[in-house]
Amino acid sequence: MATKWRWILWLSILTVTVIAALYPTSPASKSAGKKLHLNSGTTLATLTNPIAQGLTSATSPAHLPELDHDPFGPVAWDTPPPPPPAPPVVVQTVIAEPPAPVEPNLPYQFQGQMKDEDGTTVIFLSKGQEGIVAHVGDILDTNYKVVSMDEHKLTIAYLPMDKLHDIALDRH
Repeated sequence: MATKWRWILWLSILTVTVIAALYPTSPASKSAGKKLHLNSGTTLATLTNPIAQGLTSATSPAHLPELDHDPFGPVAWDTPPPPPPAPPVVVQTVIAEPPAPVEPNLPYQFQGQMKDEDGTTVIFLSKGQEGIVAHVGDILDTNYKVVSMDEHKLTIAYLPMDKLHDIALDRH
């Protein structure tokens, strides 16, 4: 029984709503369906229609601005692609010439000499605490070569740079 009364209540509310929508009763709403003409003497303050109070001559269809595009045309939702990235900055480094090789100090010191039984000269050198026996033409430590020896000097060549070093012979 309760559902019957519920249906009756809903149908009556619906009926009242439809009747109110189809038959307006206020005088302002009765003039809403009439055509509105604005004359130069008529101001918006004298109008009683609330819809017409928002109208001006600029919003009438004859005075709408021209659009440069169709407002009802298709809309592209794709965004334009981002600009390409800037080219990388190339920093040119100047490669300096490698420094010229520096010749090390001669590590050998003359200690003495003697004649061998066959007449060749034996040369005694020292390198720090190490004693070295050499002859003319011998290669010492793969970098030095005993080139020549006379009465006043011993000549040793530094092979990587092809430089000659003279060691004075002390004769007392």
